[in-house]
Amino acid sequence: MRKWIILAVILLLGAGAALLATQNDQEKPEPPRPPIYQHLEATDAQAKMTELTENGTDFILLDVRTEAEFEEAHLPGATLLPLDDLAVKAPVRLPDQDAYIFVYCRSGYRSEQAALSLVGGGYRNVFDIGGIIDWPFEIVGELRGED
Repeated sequence: MRKWIILAVILLLGAGAALLATQNDQEKPEPPRPPIYQHLEATDAQAKMTELTENGTDFILLDVRTEAEFEEAHLPGATLLPLDDLAVKAPVRLPDQDAYIFVYCRSGYRSEQAALSLVGGGYRNVFDIGGIIDWPFEIVGELRGED
């Protein structure tokens, strides 16, 4: 009889421990997800920038190409911060990590890399708008050459 009591106590303790472990697992908050960026087509990007402007919200239009490419042609109001300098200079040149940042390059490859770098650095409102070669709206200057 004594063996049965000991066995019952062990089983009850084991069941209680399992229940407690299950409850603890359910109460643990999920770890925060890393921020992600959004890819926007040109028309959607233009609409979002227009909406922000109409609401009085500032945004940054970030060109991550080289200085020579920027001088040749860029989007109106764009700020140049080449991809090669982004990781080092972003904290100083882009101090507000909540700012709306629209990133572009020539064809979309560097803008994707820049968007990943920015969100990895803690920026929360990053939009990859692809390449200037696909931008159907106003451009300052004229694009020349192949991609």
